[in-house]
Amino acid sequence: MSTLEELASNQWTLRLATRGPGERINLTPLWFYWAEGLFYAFTRGQKMVNLRRDPRCTVTIDSGHLYPELHGVMIEATARILDGAEQEKADPYLDSVVRDGMGEKYATGNGPGTGGRNESTAFRDWRWIVIEPVSVADWDNRG
Repeated sequence: MSTLEELASNQWTLRLATRGPGERINLTPLWFYWAEGLFYAFTRGQKMVNLRRDPRCTVTIDSGHLYPELHGVMIEATARILDGAEQEKADPYLDSVVRDGMGEKYATGNGPGTGGRNESTAFRDWRWIVIEPVSVADWDNRG
């Protein structure tokens, strides 16, 4: 299993960097689900405004506390926003992400859940985003 697969499958939080107003970087932690080589997240806020302006982004996922435990990935990516029910239906993986992914992963708030569909869908300014990796760099201090 690659470092990307390992971390994307086992970690709870990624950090999403987008280009904010005035070229400032906006860095945001997000819960996510990894499916078919794509990251899915349900979110809102400044990062959405930024991604509408420029879909290029960078994602990091890491693990470990002490220096010899640290390992992670930095992913250059492109994001797309699923704007409404039609785009959500057109995404080939979103239904399983919603049905089997996010609901199961985060149901208890403390670890792998007991299942249950995450009924999140486009609502007010909340949207699903799909982040597609373009290039990956990893590091591993474990040896």
